[in-house]
Amino acid sequence: MNQISLRLEEVENGTILVIDANIFIYHFVGRSHSCRDLLKRCSSGLIRGITPITVLHEVTHRLMISEAQERGFIRGTRPAQQLAKNPEIVKKLHLYRVRTLAILAMKIGIAPVSFRDVVRGLELSKSYGFLTLDSILLAIMERSGIHHIASADKIFSSVEGITHFRPKDIQTAGKS
Repeated sequence: MNQISLRLEEVENGTILVIDANIFIYHFVGRSHSCRDLLKRCSSGLIRGITPITVLHEVTHRLMISEAQERGFIRGTRPAQQLAKNPEIVKKLHLYRVRTLAILAMKIGIAPVSFRDVVRGLELSKSYGFLTLDSILLAIMERSGIHHIASADKIFSSVEGITHFRPKDIQTAGKS
């Protein structure tokens, strides 16, 4: 087992890596300079970042909820349900759209997810005990021949054959 997580700053120029949702979230909510710097390196072409479309969906959803919470439109539990019941609030939100579109400006490649990726993800979930989206991420990495991942999730350190890069500067106030 790998069991080693390197810092995001240790990603070498020229590396191709998959970027998990939490890297984008920590960047956009200002909780990690490491995530910001990694994404800047992607924007400048020093690193080639790729993310599955499922991650882009997750990031958009989480940014929408985060914006609604930050603006005081929703509080407490079940934020997605609160927004679903209040489309007028969703209409007032705009920052999440700007941030999502900024990902494309960062020169991040968006990888499609095939049915085969989902099936392989099911197998990987059984092997590693990963949640669905994390397993699909692994399946896409496997299919694409990519062996590097940027994620704050410690679980990726347990996967043999991949190099896991983590932000070490996550500010833990709140939960994203």
